[in-house]
Amino acid sequence: AVVSTQSTGGTANSTRFFDDGQSANSVSQGYYTLINYAVANETMKVSFEKNGYKDDLMSIKYGSIHIYGFTSKVSDVKVVRSGSTDKESVKSSCLLADDGVTYKLVIRENSVDIALKEEFSMSWTAG
Repeated sequence: AVVSTQSTGGTANSTRFFDDGQSANSVSQGYYTLINYAVANETMKVSFEKNGYKDDLMSIKYGSIHIYGFTSKVSDVKVVRSGSTDKESVKSSCLLADDGVTYKLVIRENSVDIALKEEFSMSWTAG
């Protein structure tokens, strides 16, 4: 699952690191992957800083995606895959977060068919 929490300004940044967990010197040999997640302006962009880990793990699909910190409900969630201009609608929920004040956007497992090895952007409409 991907979990991201926005600042009060509506931005967030995080990175995920993948390697095989067994090989020595995976970083110095470039046998690892860093995936960047950046949220700003009602969009989450997913891109590779380094894409050197070429194993079956990278073909695993994203499960759920949770983005926290919205001040109002969001809707009309769309995904655009790298190299495409087609906007794919995504089934999602916008729920009141545990703090009782802000909202969280939840894209449940099987709502989006994207593998870890894919770059993409996800956008939504606030309010």
